[in-house]
Formats: sequence, C-alpha cells, structure tokens
Amino acid sequence: GSFAPIKDFASDPNTDVATNAVWFLEATADPRTVPLLLDYLEHPSDEVKIQAVWALEHLQGKEGLDALRAKLVEKSVRVRIEAIKSMVKLNDSAGVEALVMKMSDPDENVRVYALWGLERLNDAASYPAIVRALADHSERVRNDAFMVIKTLKNQDFLPVLENAIEDTDFPVECRVSAIELLGSLGEPEAASFFATFRGNADARIRKAILS
Repeated sequence: GSFAPIKDFASDPNTDVATNAVWFLEATADPRTVPLLLDYLEHPSDEVKIQAVWALEHLQGKEGLDALRAKLVEKSVRVRIEAIKSMVKLNDSAGVEALVMKMSDPDENVRVYALWGLERLNDAASYPAIVRALADHSERVRNDAFMVIKTLKNQDFLPVLENAIEDTDFPVECRVSAIELLGSLGEPEAASFFATFRGNADARIRKAILS
C-alpha cells in the first residue's frame, strides 16, 4: 500500500503523533519507508529524531547513512550519540572521516562513542586521531584510546605511535603511553626505534624506553 499519508506527520508538532508514525513505518519492515523516515530526522523533537535513527538502523536503511552523518552536528548530545551508534551498527565505513571529526566534539561522551565507533570500523585512516586521543583533556577518553590501540594491536599503528613519541609538542605522559603501546605491538622495528631514544634528555622518556 501507499505510505504517502504518513509523510504528513513528519511536520506534525505533536511529538506523540510523529513518534507513532515512526513506529508504524518501522513496524512495516518495508525498506520503501526509509525515504519517509529521513523526513522525521528533521522533526523539532529530539525524541522523534532518535526514534527515526533507531528505525533506520532496524530497517538496515543504508541509503540513510548520509542523513545519519548529518545528525552528528545536532545540538542534542543524545542525538549525536545515537547517530554514531547506528552508523557503526550499519557498518558505515564511509563515515570514518565523520567520526574522526567527532573526536574533537566538545562533549566527552560523544568523543567516547566516536572512539568506540572507530575501534569497530577499524580503518587505518583513523589511527592518527585515535593516537591523538592519548592527549585528550578527559582521562576517560585517554584511557579508552589506550585500550583501543592495545586491543586492535595493528602494526599500522607503529608509524603513528613513533611520530607521537618523536613529537616534543605531545605531552610527555602521552609520549610515555605511546612508548608502552609501541612496545606492546611486539614488532622488531620498535626495538631499533627505541635505541635512538635511550639518550633522551627527559628521564621519564628514558625510563619508559628501558622498561
């Protein structure tokens, strides 16, 4: 049947009416409803936007991924986070750059979810942003970035970590974290790289290299 009448509810200021319309579209499990759901992403209510995000994810509406990425700049933190979660669950490999941008989001929770998303999409293009997060002003983000690098244990992190260690503008404690992570990669190249730092002027760097 036609879903056209449901389109009109996307502009209905009544949150309950618009939410019910989203639930109806989702319940059809019909991919033809995806273009209609995109209209509900623009509803004034954050709750309706979130319901539409979830519906797109449930319907595997990959043609809505551009619209989901656009929600990453929403004023609402919750909408930004739910958009990230749905992008990742829809395996939005083309959204890696958008998630990298969210690593500079002013909200700590958004940065945490962006990092979570980058870990799951695991694209080497995001590795510099993940390593930079070792210097995030949030301890939670710094710790999460450390664990992401340790968990992924990808050799493509090697040159990025080396650059961080060599960067004297990078905070010393973050360079120390990068040294520990580089050592945990277990690559032979790391040993020769460390050899060049044994005479470093900073005792904390020398100690990290030796340990």
